[in-house]
Amino acid sequence: MRIVGYFSDFNNDIFVGGLYRLLSFNEKDIFTLNDEYYLYFTSYSINGESFPFYSHKNMKKEMEKNILDLKYNENTISLIFSSSNYLSPNSTKYQYKLQGLDQYWIESDYNTITYHSIPSGEYELLIREQKILKNNLLFFCTYILPTGDQY
Repeated sequence: MRIVGYFSDFNNDIFVGGLYRLLSFNEKDIFTLNDEYYLYFTSYSINGESFPFYSHKNMKKEMEKNILDLKYNENTISLIFSSSNYLSPNSTKYQYKLQGLDQYWIESDYNTITYHSIPSGEYELLIREQKILKNNLLFFCTYILPTGDQY
């Protein structure tokens, strides 16, 4: 659109006109930030073998939780996640906690989490963006079967 003219009224409505179109918007709408974004998993690896999310034979989703059943020797896991917050991706900090293993939240600048030599047990991984602690949790459950248990 080739801009021919523009006008702003007392309500901060801005009108921009071209040869064939007129565009209008309110100035305050431009600077309204939406903090309703979410985290989602993109891929993961088990003992160094990478998978896109939901591709592993033992991955399933139950009640909004991602569940992964692992054998006792599948005890090194990495998870990669992303955020739908594209406003400031380089300054976003995350916190995560593997309930059943970690006592406190761990802070990170990166979107990859790796745990090595996880003992057999039932765990729940919680991930959140540090700025939005209340409503931006991502859940992931892992069940590592005791030595000798088979599927």
